[in-house]
Amino acid sequence: MFGKLMKYELKATSKWYLIVAGGCLVLSIFMGVIGSNVVTGASFISNNTKIIIQLVMTGIFFAGMVALNLTNFFIIIRRFYNNIFGREGYLTWTLPVGSHSILLAKIFTAFIWTLFCFLTVILSSSIVSAIIGTSQGTNVFEILGSMMDYLGASFIIQFIVYYLLTTLSGILLLYCAIALGHLFSNSRIVMAIVIGFVLWVGLSLIGQLLPVVNLDSLSILKLLTSSTLDDLDIVNFIPAYIYEIVKIIPMYFTIRYVTKYKLNLQ
Repeated sequence: MFGKLMKYELKATSKWYLIVAGGCLVLSIFMGVIGSNVVTGASFISNNTKIIIQLVMTGIFFAGMVALNLTNFFIIIRRFYNNIFGREGYLTWTLPVGSHSILLAKIFTAFIWTLFCFLTVILSSSIVSAIIGTSQGTNVFEILGSMMDYLGASFIIQFIVYYLLTTLSGILLLYCAIALGHLFSNSRIVMAIVIGFVLWVGLSLIGQLLPVVNLDSLSILKLLTSSTLDDLDIVNFIPAYIYEIVKIIPMYFTIRYVTKYKLNLQ
Protein backbone atom coordinates (compact mmCIF):
# COMPACT_ATOMS: atom_id res chain seq x y z
CA MET A 1 0.00 0.00 0.00
CA PHE A 2 2.90 2.33 0.71
CA GLY A 3 4.07 1.89 -2.89
CA LYS A 4 0.61 2.81 -4.18
CA LEU A 5 0.56 5.94 -2.00
CA MET A 6 3.96 6.98 -3.34
CA LYS A 7 2.85 6.34 -6.92
CA TYR A 8 -0.30 8.40 -6.42
CA GLU A 9 1.60 11.28 -4.81
CA LEU A 10 4.21 11.39 -7.55
CA LYS A 11 1.60 11.20 -10.29
CA ALA A 12 -0.57 13.89 -8.71
CA THR A 13 2.29 16.40 -8.55
CA SER A 14 4.43 15.45 -11.55
CA LYS A 15 2.66 17.72 -14.06
CA TRP A 16 3.62 20.97 -12.34
CA TYR A 17 7.20 19.93 -11.72
CA LEU A 18 7.75 18.75 -15.28
CA ILE A 19 6.26 21.96 -16.72
CA VAL A 20 8.39 24.27 -14.58
CA ALA A 21 11.54 22.15 -14.96
CA GLY A 22 11.03 21.96 -18.73
CA GLY A 23 10.65 25.73 -18.83
CA CYS A 24 13.91 26.15 -16.90
CA LEU A 25 15.80 23.86 -19.28
CA VAL A 26 14.46 25.68 -22.35
CA LEU A 27 15.33 28.98 -20.70
CA SER A 28 18.87 27.76 -19.99
CA ILE A 29 19.39 26.91 -23.68
CA PHE A 30 18.06 30.31 -24.68
CA MET A 31 20.28 32.04 -22.13
CA GLY A 32 23.30 30.04 -23.25
CA VAL A 33 22.82 30.98 -26.92
CA ILE A 34 22.38 34.67 -26.13
CA GLY A 35 25.26 34.59 -23.66
CA SER A 36 27.60 33.01 -26.17
CA ASN A 37 26.83 35.76 -28.68
CA VAL A 38 27.44 38.45 -26.08
CA VAL A 39 30.65 36.92 -24.74
CA THR A 40 32.17 36.35 -28.18
CA GLY A 41 31.55 40.04 -28.83
CA ALA A 42 29.23 40.67 -31.74
CA SER A 43 30.46 43.82 -33.52
CA PHE A 44 27.12 45.61 -33.40
CA ILE A 45 26.83 45.34 -29.58
CA SER A 46 28.43 48.07 -27.49
CA ASN A 47 30.12 47.33 -24.18
CA ASN A 48 27.36 49.04 -22.18
CA THR A 49 24.73 47.04 -24.06
CA LYS A 50 26.63 43.84 -23.34
CA ILE A 51 26.67 44.62 -19.63
CA ILE A 52 22.93 45.33 -19.64
CA ILE A 53 22.20 42.12 -21.55
CA GLN A 54 24.33 40.10 -19.15
CA LEU A 55 22.56 41.59 -16.12
CA VAL A 56 19.13 40.96 -17.64
CA MET A 57 20.09 37.39 -18.54
CA THR A 58 21.39 36.72 -15.05
CA GLY A 59 18.22 38.14 -13.53
CA ILE A 60 15.94 36.08 -15.78
CA PHE A 61 17.89 32.89 -15.18
CA PHE A 62 17.96 33.49 -11.43
CA ALA A 63 14.21 34.19 -11.47
CA GLY A 64 13.61 30.90 -13.27
CA MET A 65 15.57 28.95 -10.68
CA VAL A 66 13.77 30.74 -7.85
CA ALA A 67 10.41 29.97 -9.50
CA LEU A 68 11.32 26.29 -9.65
CA ASN A 69 12.20 26.11 -5.97
CA LEU A 70 9.22 28.23 -4.88
CA THR A 71 6.94 25.93 -6.86
CA ASN A 72 8.38 22.98 -4.98
CA PHE A 73 8.06 24.83 -1.66
CA PHE A 74 4.38 25.69 -2.13
CA ILE A 75 3.38 22.31 -3.57
CA ILE A 76 4.84 20.23 -0.75
CA ILE A 77 3.30 22.53 1.88
CA ARG A 78 -0.09 22.77 0.20
CA ARG A 79 -0.44 19.04 -0.43
CA PHE A 80 0.62 18.12 3.09
CA TYR A 81 -1.72 20.63 4.72
CA ASN A 82 -4.71 19.85 2.50
CA ASN A 83 -4.29 16.05 2.49
CA ILE A 84 -3.49 15.68 6.18
CA PHE A 85 -5.17 18.55 8.03
CA GLY A 86 -7.58 20.00 5.45
CA ARG A 87 -10.90 18.70 4.16
CA GLU A 88 -9.12 16.11 2.03
CA GLY A 89 -7.92 14.64 5.32
CA TYR A 90 -11.34 13.02 5.81
CA LEU A 91 -10.55 10.81 2.83
CA THR A 92 -6.86 10.39 3.62
CA TRP A 93 -7.42 9.04 7.12
CA THR A 94 -10.08 6.56 5.98
CA LEU A 95 -7.58 4.75 3.76
CA PRO A 96 -6.80 1.19 4.89
CA VAL A 97 -3.21 2.02 5.73
CA GLY A 98 -1.30 3.02 8.84
CA SER A 99 -0.39 6.60 9.71
CA HIS A 100 3.32 5.87 9.25
CA SER A 101 2.74 4.91 5.62
CA ILE A 102 0.68 8.04 4.96
CA LEU A 103 3.23 10.36 6.52
CA LEU A 104 6.25 8.64 4.97
CA ALA A 105 4.63 8.76 1.53
CA LYS A 106 4.24 12.53 1.88
CA ILE A 107 7.75 13.00 3.22
CA PHE A 108 9.54 10.89 0.63
CA THR A 109 7.53 12.36 -2.25
CA ALA A 110 8.54 15.85 -1.13
CA PHE A 111 12.12 14.59 -0.73
CA ILE A 112 12.20 13.19 -4.27
CA TRP A 113 10.81 16.36 -5.84
CA THR A 114 13.21 18.55 -3.87
CA LEU A 115 16.14 16.52 -5.21
CA PHE A 116 14.60 16.77 -8.68
CA CYS A 117 14.56 20.57 -8.41
CA PHE A 118 18.16 20.61 -7.18
CA LEU A 119 19.32 18.46 -10.10
CA THR A 120 17.35 20.64 -12.52
CA VAL A 121 19.19 23.72 -11.26
CA ILE A 122 22.55 21.97 -11.70
CA LEU A 123 21.62 20.74 -15.19
CA SER A 124 20.34 24.18 -16.25
CA SER A 125 23.50 25.88 -15.01
CA SER A 126 25.64 23.27 -16.78
CA ILE A 127 23.79 23.83 -20.06
CA VAL A 128 24.35 27.59 -19.93
CA SER A 129 28.04 27.15 -19.03
CA ALA A 130 28.57 24.48 -21.70
CA ILE A 131 27.04 26.56 -24.50
CA ILE A 132 28.98 29.70 -23.57
CA GLY A 133 32.19 27.70 -23.04
CA THR A 134 31.83 25.95 -26.41
CA SER A 135 31.49 29.31 -28.17
CA GLN A 136 34.88 30.26 -26.67
CA GLY A 137 36.51 26.92 -27.40
CA THR A 138 36.56 25.98 -23.72
CA ASN A 139 35.59 22.55 -22.44
CA VAL A 140 33.63 23.41 -19.31
CA PHE A 141 33.32 19.78 -18.28
CA GLU A 142 37.10 19.39 -18.13
CA ILE A 143 37.22 22.34 -15.74
CA LEU A 144 34.44 20.84 -13.64
CA GLY A 145 36.28 17.53 -13.65
CA SER A 146 39.42 19.21 -12.35
CA MET A 147 37.41 20.95 -9.63
CA MET A 148 35.88 17.64 -8.54
CA ASP A 149 39.30 16.00 -8.51
CA TYR A 150 40.54 18.76 -6.21
CA LEU A 151 37.55 18.44 -3.90
CA GLY A 152 38.19 14.71 -3.62
CA ALA A 153 35.78 11.79 -3.58
CA SER A 154 35.59 11.71 0.22
CA PHE A 155 34.51 15.34 0.51
CA ILE A 156 31.96 15.03 -2.30
CA ILE A 157 30.39 11.91 -0.80
CA GLN A 158 30.25 13.47 2.67
CA PHE A 159 28.70 16.63 1.25
CA ILE A 160 26.05 14.64 -0.66
CA VAL A 161 25.09 12.74 2.50
CA TYR A 162 24.96 16.04 4.40
CA TYR A 163 22.78 17.63 1.70
CA LEU A 164 20.37 14.67 1.75
CA LEU A 165 20.03 14.87 5.53
CA THR A 166 19.53 18.65 5.55
CA THR A 167 16.93 18.35 2.78
CA LEU A 168 15.01 15.75 4.76
CA SER A 169 15.21 17.74 8.00
CA GLY A 170 14.11 20.89 6.16
CA ILE A 171 10.99 19.15 4.85
CA LEU A 172 10.22 17.77 8.30
CA LEU A 173 10.66 21.24 9.82
CA LEU A 174 7.94 22.56 7.50
CA TYR A 175 5.64 19.64 8.29
CA CYS A 176 6.34 19.88 12.01
CA ALA A 177 5.43 23.57 12.01
CA ILE A 178 2.17 22.78 10.21
CA ALA A 179 1.39 20.01 12.69
CA LEU A 180 2.09 22.19 15.73
CA GLY A 181 0.07 25.02 14.23
CA HIS A 182 -2.83 22.59 13.98
CA LEU A 183 -2.93 22.38 17.78
CA PHE A 184 -4.39 25.90 17.93
CA SER A 185 -8.12 26.41 17.58
CA ASN A 186 -7.84 29.59 15.51
CA SER A 187 -5.35 31.08 13.04
CA ARG A 188 -3.70 27.72 12.43
CA ILE A 189 -1.87 28.85 9.31
CA VAL A 190 -0.56 31.98 11.01
CA MET A 191 0.59 29.98 14.02
CA ALA A 192 2.26 27.42 11.75
CA ILE A 193 4.22 30.25 10.09
CA VAL A 194 5.23 31.69 13.47
CA ILE A 195 6.27 28.28 14.82
CA GLY A 196 8.17 27.49 11.63
CA PHE A 197 10.10 30.75 11.86
CA VAL A 198 10.94 30.19 15.53
CA LEU A 199 12.08 26.63 14.85
CA TRP A 200 14.18 27.71 11.89
CA VAL A 201 15.92 30.51 13.80
CA GLY A 202 16.50 28.39 16.91
CA LEU A 203 17.84 25.37 15.05
CA SER A 204 20.00 27.55 12.79
CA LEU A 205 21.62 29.20 15.79
CA ILE A 206 22.35 25.82 17.35
CA GLY A 207 23.74 24.57 14.04
CA GLN A 208 26.22 27.46 13.90
CA LEU A 209 27.90 26.08 17.02
CA LEU A 210 28.82 22.78 15.36
CA PRO A 211 32.49 22.35 14.35
CA VAL A 212 31.72 21.30 10.76
CA VAL A 213 34.70 23.07 9.21
CA ASN A 214 37.92 23.97 11.00
CA LEU A 215 38.70 27.35 9.44
CA ASP A 216 41.92 27.67 11.49
CA SER A 217 43.42 24.90 9.38
CA LEU A 218 42.49 26.60 6.11
CA SER A 219 45.04 28.85 4.44
CA ILE A 220 45.93 29.96 0.93
CA LEU A 221 49.30 28.21 1.23
CA LYS A 222 47.70 24.89 2.11
CA LEU A 223 45.14 25.29 -0.68
CA LEU A 224 47.92 25.83 -3.20
CA THR A 225 50.17 23.02 -1.99
CA SER A 226 47.52 20.31 -1.44
CA SER A 227 46.52 18.01 -4.28
CA THR A 228 42.96 17.58 -3.02
CA LEU A 229 40.78 19.19 -0.39
CA ASP A 230 40.88 15.88 1.49
CA ASP A 231 44.57 16.49 2.19
CA LEU A 232 43.74 19.55 4.30
CA ASP A 233 41.82 17.44 6.81
CA ILE A 234 39.61 20.44 7.68
CA VAL A 235 36.19 18.97 7.05
CA ASN A 236 34.33 17.07 9.73
CA PHE A 237 30.75 16.32 8.83
CA ILE A 238 30.10 13.84 11.65
CA PRO A 239 28.73 16.44 14.14
CA ALA A 240 26.50 17.80 11.37
CA TYR A 241 25.22 14.30 10.56
CA ILE A 242 24.39 13.67 14.20
CA TYR A 243 22.70 17.05 14.55
CA GLU A 244 20.50 16.51 11.49
CA ILE A 245 19.48 13.04 12.66
CA VAL A 246 18.74 14.41 16.13
CA LYS A 247 16.43 16.94 14.46
CA ILE A 248 14.79 14.47 12.09
CA ILE A 249 13.69 11.88 14.65
CA PRO A 250 11.83 14.14 17.13
CA MET A 251 10.27 16.22 14.35
CA TYR A 252 8.89 13.11 12.67
CA PHE A 253 7.44 11.70 15.86
CA THR A 254 5.98 15.10 16.76
CA ILE A 255 4.10 15.04 13.44
CA ARG A 256 3.08 11.45 14.08
CA TYR A 257 1.81 12.29 17.59
CA VAL A 258 -0.28 15.25 16.40
CA THR A 259 -1.83 13.33 13.51
CA LYS A 260 -2.58 10.30 15.68
CA TYR A 261 -3.80 11.86 18.91
CA LYS A 262 -4.56 15.54 18.28
CA LEU A 263 -6.09 15.50 14.80
CA ASN A 264 -9.07 17.84 14.56
CA LEU A 265 -10.19 18.27 10.98
CA GLN A 266 -12.26 21.31 10.09
